[in-house]
Amino acid sequence: MSFLSQRAEEFLEQARFAYERGYYDLVMFNVEQFIQLKLKSLLYNLVGDYPHTHRLTQLFMELTKMLNNKCSLNDFYVRNREVILLLEFAYIASRYMPPRFSKDDAERALNIAREFNEVVKCLLS
Repeated sequence: MSFLSQRAEEFLEQARFAYERGYYDLVMFNVEQFIQLKLKSLLYNLVGDYPHTHRLTQLFMELTKMLNNKCSLNDFYVRNREVILLLEFAYIASRYMPPRFSKDDAERALNIAREFNEVVKCLLS
């Protein structure tokens, strides 16, 4: 399911594009999609399937159960839980209400995406 990982990278590219234009709500949505698809791709590579959920928290918990704290995955989640929950909200809110996120929110999301990418590289090595 390499298409999940490829699509995730496209969402991250879109997040950067949105940031440059000041579309912070879209940054949040696209970073959430990036992380969600990367998590699903990792789960699929490990067990051949992934939970059919959009909740990042649940996906992190599933992966952490399988990998313990390999590459500090659980540490990453705990350290960034607040922003991860904000990203979950951004995903839901993008469909049902007009969310407004700040430049600071968007910067934090992009920083977490970069850090998460490093964790993923470690997990795949």
